[in-house]
Amino acid sequence: LLQDNVPLGVISMNLAERALILGKGINFIRLCLGEGRWELDLASLCSNQQETNKKASLGYRYDPATASSTGSINCHPGKTMRDERSNYANVLDMTISRMAEQVNSHILKSLRDKHHLQTHLWALKQFLLLGRGDFVSALLDGLHRELDPRSDDARRVGSGEMDGVYVHTLTSVVETALRTTNAKHLPSYVLARLKVELISDSSEVRPDAWDAFHLAYEVDAPLMAVVHPEAAELYRRVFTLLFRLARIVYMLNRTWRHSTALHHALRKLSLAYPDSPADARQRALLLLRRIALTRQSILHFASNLQSYLMFEVVEGGYETMATRAARATTLDEVIAAHDDYLSEIVRKSLLDHDDEEEGFDAAGRTGEGVDDSPTSTSASKPGGRSLGKELARVLDSSLRFCRVHSIMFERALKSVDTATRKRRAAERRALAGEWGYDSIDKDVDGTNLFNSLSDESQILEVESTADEFDLALSNLLMALDRTLDEGPPQVVVASRGVGVDGSGLPWWRRNGGVNGPPAWSNDDSLRFLAFRLDFNEYYDGRQEGTGVGVGIDTDAVPVEN
Repeated sequence: LLQDNVPLGVISMNLAERALILGKGINFIRLCLGEGRWELDLASLCSNQQETNKKASLGYRYDPATASSTGSINCHPGKTMRDERSNYANVLDMTISRMAEQVNSHILKSLRDKHHLQTHLWALKQFLLLGRGDFVSALLDGLHRELDPRSDDARRVGSGEMDGVYVHTLTSVVETALRTTNAKHLPSYVLARLKVELISDSSEVRPDAWDAFHLAYEVDAPLMAVVHPEAAELYRRVFTLLFRLARIVYMLNRTWRHSTALHHALRKLSLAYPDSPADARQRALLLLRRIALTRQSILHFASNLQSYLMFEVVEGGYETMATRAARATTLDEVIAAHDDYLSEIVRKSLLDHDDEEEGFDAAGRTGEGVDDSPTSTSASKPGGRSLGKELARVLDSSLRFCRVHSIMFERALKSVDTATRKRRAAERRALAGEWGYDSIDKDVDGTNLFNSLSDESQILEVESTADEFDLALSNLLMALDRTLDEGPPQVVVASRGVGVDGSGLPWWRRNGGVNGPPAWSNDDSLRFLAFRLDFNEYYDGRQEGTGVGVGIDTDAVPVEN
């Protein structure tokens, strides 16, 4: 403007900003879309003008030489300089608006048709937000076969669970899951972008290989304008939550199968050897009952939370985002719709914006160095920590119980297998006319099995993990109730892209002048989730340090004769 000697006031700052945004759009087309020779179609903007008058009629050049000595700018009789400047600004404003429409139309058409924007956003939901159930099921099966034996070896020799876990081995697991499910029918430009990352906490002595596993979806220009690095980080955080939840449900289903097999084996042993120690047998059965109650409580929590996240948060949010993106007329509207979609998912997923600053690692678990003392602000009252932190504690306690449950039952089933092998060997010797048993075998009559299940240390460990889960869930529900009543700071991703208006404000402040984000008190789905998690008010009123579990009263156990 200064170079062309345009007087102040001829072009407003708003018009100058719009012209700058238009220039960014043209630059985006030439650099990001790879169309270096693309130019505006001036003929469509002024079809009735001669070639020499096109740019002049569009307001390309302000020529102060045409100003007369009376101060008018190429003015007509009766018009002042202000009138001519206003007319010039109106012409330029109309030109910029029509050019912006042409640029935005070309950008969106290229992103939707040539670069498959909508397909990639759908693929992000299917893979990073675990929307494709058959793929997730096959992936969990493959990871279980790959990682759980390494975890067992690590516990046995005392090494880290990440030893021998490499990206290429996990990539083969993901590729197998893709080939064995309907995901194999997806376009190649989608499947080629799915990658595996190992993100572990360097501060951990023995990092968990499951928590280190992350799926990534590679996005480059021009799609990076929509799925920018901040959005990719939010996808990673939500994937961590959903994947840990899916892992918990998977482990609970496996341990349920183990529990069923163990119950059948114990019943057969009790019928075949009624003289086995009655006290040990009764304690073992009560332990299994306690495990079943806690497993059902965790499964109730995990299944309800998973259903809420997948159907009410992710699916509902995606439908809204897809509708807004399809109706968008500018790239900024697409970016705002996508950012709003992720912001709502993070908010409704109980993930707080400051979780990582409050001591969370890359896997979403509670970290060290967080002030949880009674005098700290966050722990000044029960359920006083952030929602994200309370949720991470519930997931941690759930995984800990699943590990204890799995190790205990696998050890018990190995004892059952050993007894079965010895019993079959004895039957074969008896058929051959030999003695089946030379002496009493405590593996065969179940004595060793019942004694191991009724071991005091195992009972205390089960009680500890079960009470830990009850306490963590009660604190989460209290924090959730308080949040729904008071409302925490809103998680918002500032919109980025070609057409940002320069204010730096989040979209809900730019559009409509709203003073703040939607109130939590109006979130009926979250309130209904809180009700479903504690529909019988079992956790209502439980406070940190005063929770009382079901327990196993071994003194009150009736002994069967």
